[in-house]
Amino acid sequence: MSDELVEIRDEGFDVDAVMRDISTRARERRHQAGVGLSEAEAALDTVRDLRTLESNWDPEAALPGATRGRWLKRWLLWAIKPFSRPQTTFNAAAMSALSTEAQRVSALSAQLAELTEPFREVERSLASLQTGLGDAVRRLDEAEVGETLLLLRDGLRELSDTQTRLGRDQERLNRGQEAIRHEVLLQRYQLETALRGAVRQPADMEAADQQQTRRQLDHLVYLVDRAFRGGDDEVRARLGVYVSIFAERKASLNSAGTVLDIGCGRGLLLELLSNAGLTAIGVELNQEHVRHCQLSGLNVIEGNGLDYLDSVPDSSLLGVVALQVVEHMPLPLLVQFVTRCREKIQSGGLLVLESPNPRNLITSATEFYLDLTHRNPIHPQALAHLVTALGFSSVDTKDLNPPPPEVQFRLTAGETQDLETENENWRKLNSLLFGARDYAVIATK
Repeated sequence: MSDELVEIRDEGFDVDAVMRDISTRARERRHQAGVGLSEAEAALDTVRDLRTLESNWDPEAALPGATRGRWLKRWLLWAIKPFSRPQTTFNAAAMSALSTEAQRVSALSAQLAELTEPFREVERSLASLQTGLGDAVRRLDEAEVGETLLLLRDGLRELSDTQTRLGRDQERLNRGQEAIRHEVLLQRYQLETALRGAVRQPADMEAADQQQTRRQLDHLVYLVDRAFRGGDDEVRARLGVYVSIFAERKASLNSAGTVLDIGCGRGLLLELLSNAGLTAIGVELNQEHVRHCQLSGLNVIEGNGLDYLDSVPDSSLLGVVALQVVEHMPLPLLVQFVTRCREKIQSGGLLVLESPNPRNLITSATEFYLDLTHRNPIHPQALAHLVTALGFSSVDTKDLNPPPPEVQFRLTAGETQDLETENENWRKLNSLLFGARDYAVIATK
């Protein structure tokens, strides 16, 4: 825009017309330029617009130049003054406000420019960082990631091997601690025997020797159980089947009866039954096992199972369980034991007898004799027949604890008749050599 005055051709002064004229000229100049104005050009144009408004806000200053200094000018000023005073006041206030706002806008623009520069610097830094990260990722993708993954895999494998070695070392340490404990106890008992022998009478020697022998045997049996029956967690996993059986029977009978575990050993089944909300009592002859169970807070009584059964009221027990016990008994004692159990178990209660499985040739020919107190294997059919003959019903035989598949003979892939015959032979051998290592006879009264 130019700085010439806006020519007023009539006697009044129309501000809106002036503003429209200014806007029209601005649009025409932008159209003629063909490109957008820069910020500096826009600011300069705004200043010019304000100057135009400042030159025309007073109607008296906008009179035609030809009338200045003559009588007509004075008459026109006198004539329009009553009408132009409100407009003049408004125009002056509007120009003052516009000037003030223009100054504020100029100051804000300068501040905005100062604030924008740091952001631009940050944008440049981010762009540089992004480029650097892209290069790093590309290098990792090309070579370093592979090497890192290999190192990580080797580290994990080494950690796994270390954990395995630690597990084996822990097992050896546990076995060594048991052996040392056994040796210390034996030496303590031998020392006690020697000291008693110095002061006892000959009549007392035989009874003391028998007690000493029993203690030594108890320690040996305790160590054999720890060495060959498996760790606590392994045994608990095998015993879980009995917990579910007794829990279901208790629910079906709505009974609060007790489960009696004869020959309870370490007390692991007692622990599981108690955790399942069942009342359980153990009876155990081995002094070492009794001491271990009592230290664990289990309800275990030292004594003979038959003697304890004599003290129990008839038809009061939810069930009797004897795991790895009957193979220790001669036949007359076994018959007496099963008969007594039937008397003490309530109607609908259970008798559970577990024993090594002689149908597994490896178990019956080798593993059975790891326990020096075993008498002879008992065939599951013979034991089931005995229990039925002595008054129990609904006798069920359950195979337990099969060996892992990797120790069995692998079958040959194929569908021909010869291959099927060969595989059938392998199945028979697997059944004979690698069948269930234990079985349980579960009988209902």
